[in-house]
Amino acid sequence: MSHRLRSLLLLPSTLLLLGGCTLSSKYPSLAPRPIEQVGFDTPPPPRPVPARETDSALEAQVADLIGEARRGDRLFQDALPSTREAVSRAGGAGSDPWLDAQQRLTALESLRNPVTASLDQLNTLLSEKQKLDTPPDTDSLEAAIVEAGKLDAAEQAEVQRLAGMLPQP
Repeated sequence: MSHRLRSLLLLPSTLLLLGGCTLSSKYPSLAPRPIEQVGFDTPPPPRPVPARETDSALEAQVADLIGEARRGDRLFQDALPSTREAVSRAGGAGSDPWLDAQQRLTALESLRNPVTASLDQLNTLLSEKQKLDTPPDTDSLEAAIVEAGKLDAAEQAEVQRLAGMLPQP
C-alpha cells in the first residue's frame, strides 16, 4: 500500500479523534465538586430523634405480663427442691423412685409455661409496637423481655440439668 493511500485512510480517523477535543463550555468540569472537598473524618451531624410518648395502656400490659412471669417463676422455684430430691434418690430406670422423679420433672417442666407464655406475649407486643408509624416508648417493654428471658433460660437450664441426672432406660 502506498504512502499516499495510507495517509488518506488515516485522515478520517484523525478528524474523528480531534472532534472530541473541543473547548466548548457546555461540558461539565472535571474539577472536584464542593461536596467532594468535604473530609470524611468529620461525622455528619446527628439526626434529631423524635420524642416517643409513654403509652399507659402498654405500661399496664407490660406490668401484668412480667408479673405473670414472676409468679410462674416463684411456683417453679417452690417445686424445685422436691424435684431435686426426687432426682437425687432415683434408682435405676423403671424403678418406683425413678418413676416418681420422672413425674416430678414433668410437673416442674409444665410450671415453666407462665414464663414462656409471658415472654412470647412480650415479644409479640414489642413486634407490634415497632411496626407503628410512631412507636411509643418501649424501654420498659424491652426491660421486661430481658428479665423474662433470663427467668426462662434459668428454668430451662435447671430442667435440662435434672433430666441429665436421671438414668436413661
